[in-house]
Amino acid sequence: MAASASREGCLAVVVLYGVGMAISTFSPGSHRRDGDVDERRSSVRMHAALAPLLVAVCACSSSTDSASHGRPDAAARPDASVGMNGGGRGSGGSGPGGRAASGGAAGAVATTPDAASSVPDAKAPPGARGMDARADVGTGSSAEAGSKADAAADAAVNTCRRFVADPALQRKRDACGFTAGAKVAQTLEDAAAARAAIKHLIVVTHENRSMDHMYGTIGHGIEGFPATYTNLDASGKAVKPAHMTTFCPADISHSVASITAEWDNGKMDGFVKTDGLGAFGYYEPADHPFYSWLITTFAAGDHYFCSTLGATGENRRFLYGASANANGSANIVTELNAAKVDWGDYFVGSSPIYNTFSLPANFPGAHPYAEFLPALDAGTLPSVVFLDTPSDEHPPGSMRSGEGVIYDIVSHALASPLWPHLAIVFNYDEGGGFFDHVPPPPACPPTTSAADAPYTVEGIRVPLMVISPYARKAYVSHVHHSHTSVTRLIELLHDLPAISARDANSDALLDMFDFECPDFVKAPAVGPKPPGGC
Repeated sequence: MAASASREGCLAVVVLYGVGMAISTFSPGSHRRDGDVDERRSSVRMHAALAPLLVAVCACSSSTDSASHGRPDAAARPDASVGMNGGGRGSGGSGPGGRAASGGAAGAVATTPDAASSVPDAKAPPGARGMDARADVGTGSSAEAGSKADAAADAAVNTCRRFVADPALQRKRDACGFTAGAKVAQTLEDAAAARAAIKHLIVVTHENRSMDHMYGTIGHGIEGFPATYTNLDASGKAVKPAHMTTFCPADISHSVASITAEWDNGKMDGFVKTDGLGAFGYYEPADHPFYSWLITTFAAGDHYFCSTLGATGENRRFLYGASANANGSANIVTELNAAKVDWGDYFVGSSPIYNTFSLPANFPGAHPYAEFLPALDAGTLPSVVFLDTPSDEHPPGSMRSGEGVIYDIVSHALASPLWPHLAIVFNYDEGGGFFDHVPPPPACPPTTSAADAPYTVEGIRVPLMVISPYARKAYVSHVHHSHTSVTRLIELLHDLPAISARDANSDALLDMFDFECPDFVKAPAVGPKPPGGC
């Protein structure tokens, strides 16, 4: 009788402990929105480590009770603790290792330290897009390699990841099933969460650098060029990419004809023949220390393509107008004006919205670039901001000078009163003739007109980063994004219709954000200041 009471009391303690764990870990006031995700992970690990000890006490009590009462069947269940602790396998469709089966992100790798410790450089299988790639990599091996406490912690953190693409919408976008005028609610998921989180969006676009040229050797789960990648030179000799010897390279050809020849119907083997060895150079991570910190700290995309096999003008018209043939009467600016959304372009030179629509310097919404950082510091920026910076890296301009400009932007942003609801999208307008090994994917023609018929392939792969409290920490997206994904993000945030079929069928970079449990509520310390120069 006493032993039975002891056993029942012990089980009651375990049950109460589990309830307390759930309340302390998942209550709205503990870690859900304003707390740090690492704090939640530590809490879960502590509880998960202690729970088996309590269960073991109960098991011991149970076996002692059985031995003294002649009930060997009760003592013959050494796995009884699994039902109590779960080990991440029990309920809700969880996969092995406590990774929820419904949270996958196609072509995405989460490279946060705890993810990397169990599944380094793991890529989620294609076709399942969601907020956490770790949800799809559990095949049993990671569960065997990690402890039950780690698995339980990962499972609890994964409950934060809420974005999951609608397969039907994704298939329709892939099939170019939406047209100009399509509403966000018709084509995209999770708009409400994005709108609640992001109140200020800054789009900063630099010039003429490809992904392999800038980050082809950085690692971090980013797809760089393989060791076997070569191009033939004019004599027919195979050459490999070489480390850049200058931060101010010569301006090489990047016309439509040159870029098309370099693409070579997707073979990606025409860079040296077209532009010489100058097109085949790359930077190491130490060459751009701040950029290396930025791309490995916040969210990055390694399958972000400029929108056409062409130069600045065509690609920027896609970014701002969803077509190479966009004009001053139908573009994102006219949409913002029609919806009475405040916006601004902070620019240098003679015309805002650089090299796109030939707008006058006094165009409503245009500001000198010198006004940008003070407005960011004061928290007085408009809702949507475009930046044409004073050093955009266009060769022979200095890559390191451009890095210094981005350092200034990010360091001020991290200290700005706007930070809690800010997102910065940093991209490059085109590859500038520099090499990249990844063939661009097919693209939707913007319209059915003959003028838009040639635009059925994206352009060269270029860098993309998202800096925000809601940017997924150390995340690399392998999802196909392009300039019109940025256009569609603006449209999503302000409920604007699609300008053309290209942006109508674009995603909005949503896999790169975590709106439920943001990683950077507390702004991190800024990375190393770049040295500048050539």
